Amino acid sequence: MPIDRRRRILVNDAEALTDAALREAAAGLGLRVDAKIRLADAVDIDRSGLSDEAFRYALRAHLDWVVSGLATTRTEFGVEFDGPWHDTPEAQRKDAIKNEVCERLGLPILRVNAAVLRPTAQRTVLAMLVESWSVWQAFNAAQEAGTVAWDEPFDVLGFVDLDPDTGDLVVPLDLTAAVRRRIRRMAAAGVLASQHPTIAFTEARPDGQRGAVAFAWVRTSDGRVVIGHARVRDYSFPPVLPTDLADSLAHLALGDQLARWREGDETVPVSAGEAEAMLPKLGRDPGWYGGDRAGP
Repeated sequence: MPIDRRRRILVNDAEALTDAALREAAAGLGLRVDAKIRLADAVDIDRSGLSDEAFRYALRAHLDWVVSGLATTRTEFGVEFDGPWHDTPEAQRKDAIKNEVCERLGLPILRVNAAVLRPTAQRTVLAMLVESWSVWQAFNAAQEAGTVAWDEPFDVLGFVDLDPDTGDLVVPLDLTAAVRRRIRRMAAAGVLASQHPTIAFTEARPDGQRGAVAFAWVRTSDGRVVIGHARVRDYSFPPVLPTDLADSLAHLALGDQLARWREGDETVPVSAGEAEAMLPKLGRDPGWYGGDRAGP
């Protein structure tokens, strides 16, 4: 009797959840999701000008997922799930080679972690990212057709819908709106000192890796501070820049912290002195940008 040497394609729960979220998001957008596709099958590496090391790596390496057109089967973009094991020097070296191959050969690659699996008011963060790809593709097609000016910059937050229940304008791909509404309600109730969060973001991560870091915070009426924080690794995904994703995730983390505090967790707010030590100093710390974030 043969020995059963079959292996799991998705090696842990996080990958299984990512796979399910990707497929659910792609289903209504004319996209297909395949797992564990060899990099050399996703892009044409023959006579590509890759270095010998990069060429050999592309022959052996795979992408966690490849998203392609359902009708065309043409590769659209790759998705990599970067768990804690990607923080080792060897993993980072391989990731850098993979990024180099994908960038040189025109394959957008989205690097995510468990933070994108969290639900928001309407969808997971990952579903928003996949949807933003379709919106970006439609925007490009409209520019090529001449219905959108060629010099009009793409902004994923520039697309609005009308809420059928309230008649209000909503931004479907804005993940931060619900958090900002919560902050306004808490400020109106006298719990917070400001109606708007302050944000700060940078592309210079303190751990030396390329990517983005963001903070979002609000002051309480008694002078303490509630902070949300996020970091993302570098990727090449045109619809949503790493700094934009880090900003959204920091807002969502701030919303989680506010919810914990309102449920009675008094360890959430930190003193003004602690916040001063933790947060970047806008206007004084080079490479940091931001300010008060208003919005609908």
